[in-house]
Amino acid sequence: MSSGVSRRVVVCTRTGLISALPTMSSSSDPPADPEHRWGAPQVREWLDGGSPATAPRASGYGSAPGDGGDGDRDGAARGATASGPEPAPLTPFHFVGERFTLREPLARALDHYHVATDRLLEDEARRAELGDWMAQFATAEGAGGEGRRVLDGLREALKQSPTPDLPIRLINWLGPQLEAACWGMPLTVRGIRDLSRAVGQNDGAAVHMAEHLRNHPEILTALADRPLGEGLAETVTRWQSLRTGWPHVVRELLADPDLRRLPRVRHALRQTVAVDTLLLELAREPDRVEALLAHEAARFEDDLPRGVAVAWFSRLLRPVDDDVPRRLRLVAARRLTDLAVRDADARYERQLQDEAERRLREDQDGAIAVLQRLDLPAALGWALLGATLVTFPYTFLIGLADVFAWASQDQVVVAWLWSLGLTPAVFAAELFTANWIRPPVYHPRHSLAGLIIERAERPASFVLSRRSRLLLGALTLLAVCALVVGTVTYAPWLWPAVSAGAVVVWSVRRCLAWSRGGRGRRRGVRRGRTGGPAPVGSRDVPPQRTPVPPPPSAGDAQGSRMTGADR
Repeated sequence: MSSGVSRRVVVCTRTGLISALPTMSSSSDPPADPEHRWGAPQVREWLDGGSPATAPRASGYGSAPGDGGDGDRDGAARGATASGPEPAPLTPFHFVGERFTLREPLARALDHYHVATDRLLEDEARRAELGDWMAQFATAEGAGGEGRRVLDGLREALKQSPTPDLPIRLINWLGPQLEAACWGMPLTVRGIRDLSRAVGQNDGAAVHMAEHLRNHPEILTALADRPLGEGLAETVTRWQSLRTGWPHVVRELLADPDLRRLPRVRHALRQTVAVDTLLLELAREPDRVEALLAHEAARFEDDLPRGVAVAWFSRLLRPVDDDVPRRLRLVAARRLTDLAVRDADARYERQLQDEAERRLREDQDGAIAVLQRLDLPAALGWALLGATLVTFPYTFLIGLADVFAWASQDQVVVAWLWSLGLTPAVFAAELFTANWIRPPVYHPRHSLAGLIIERAERPASFVLSRRSRLLLGALTLLAVCALVVGTVTYAPWLWPAVSAGAVVVWSVRRCLAWSRGGRGRRRGVRRGRTGGPAPVGSRDVPPQRTPVPPPPSAGDAQGSRMTGADR
């Protein structure tokens, strides 16, 4: 048989049937190239004794470099057997130290050796040589067909300066059955996923590839005609839309004061290569990547400690009707996850600290309440002393006026009646003030006794002053004595009335002032329980009485030197 088919006898051991099967000689073996492997119709024709067509020699496809060896001769022989006389041998093209007469091996080499490819296309002579080599396949493309027009366009492009997408266009024509790839890296759906993951891990080669695609997105458009590159043209359109919208979304996010105050937030939202690669993955698989980003953000919020919420992160996940802003906000959420983790940790630490401080303040409040109850008798004693210091002088003077008849009996009786009625009011007002303000703040700052003791040093300062001031002090003292004598003589009842009225008015003023200040301090206590210290001197939390040692005097310093205490 011309096809080189022989038959061999096969005996079936189960049925005993004898059958003759065709056997293929070396001249009609199926092609080794997987892209030109026989299918079921060719196998059926061959079994029937026919001669199915093999890969045409003139097409230039193959899996082995065409160096003019046995492989090429076998291909020529198969072409001669299938389609007539053997065609003229192809002129090999030299590249990266190898000789190529087949298109697909050269396409693989151009894809894997991208640096050598760039150097080849930068050389005008080498471009002309490649164009002449490609012209040998013009007859296989046919006259006036689509393939011939593509070939003529490529040869025309090789006569000019190369464009970034020219290598991809050459590989598309040389190896149209190769998967979508660039620089040996697949740009299929899985390949773009791996590229995004590698860029996120700061892989240098992946970053270089991503920068190349970002600068020349037309490469992806050119890869849309390759196997597993379907949809890359639409991907480029979506990618450009996402990249254009990213700065606007970032500007809107930074308007949030809670987000703007975070350190390095602008660095996290910069449109880096990692961001653009993630946007490319999102443009390639919008639904899958959007669901993945939403799941990551929701899982982050679910893993937050109880009672801790990052409000600005939750606002990123609010539903938005428009697809582009919604997806960009999810990308921003992934970029800001590390900052959200640190913010959540800080909030949790602050919450623990606030809780510890609250418990400490509660313990302190209990201890201070006990101390207040213990110090209250002493404060009431100071109140009694202050009221006594006010009531004793006018009681004593009214008694003198009664004994020595300095005033008429009617005025003395009126004065005693006023004194008996107003003295309890003085004691009641001062005791109420002491109980309202509470120790240790009441005395000496707000007590009547403290005021009298503080003012008592002024007459002594007049006495110890120079003569000019001593004269002024004496005149003032005489005027006060004359006022007292005149009051006791002509209106002794005026002294208890004025004294009691002054004490009552001052007590009301002290209590009202303390109430107004106490409300503010109590609000401060509540604010302190949420992150700030409690105010000092509040009625709820009085200040701790920590003794402050006085500064050493000159004598103490000398004594220290004399006793050697400082050595």
